[in-house]
Amino acid sequence: MKNTLILILMIIFICSIAPNAYSGGGQMKWWKNRDIVAELNLTSDQVNRIESIFSSYKERIIALNSELTQKEGELRRSIANPDATQQEVLALTDQVESIKGELRRLEVKMFLEIREVLSPQQRGKLHQIKERYKK
Repeated sequence: MKNTLILILMIIFICSIAPNAYSGGGQMKWWKNRDIVAELNLTSDQVNRIESIFSSYKERIIALNSELTQKEGELRRSIANPDATQQEVLALTDQVESIKGELRRLEVKMFLEIREVLSPQQRGKLHQIKERYKK
């Protein structure tokens, strides 16, 4: 009983920290921010290329986020269902984690493509800007 309660609490915690809506992995469209564009000295071609990359991934990322939200709801309902078996709950947990992994991989792939648009100096400066915004 104690182990089941701990498992349920862990699953609820994991589900609560999952992204609820797509915003570029929790990041703003920094390439649309005039101050950041100026600080990085981005060209209009770079901004357009970055937007194009973002646009090419956006629909799939939104779809995965929607799927994730739906599966997390199923998981919460399954956990709350006293008749749900451990196997059912764990299978849903695996599905949630699989979607999270696919989503994260897609976001990283998008980031890597965007990174290639930037010069090494711009990459370093962008990292500094992101660190500044985290604070």
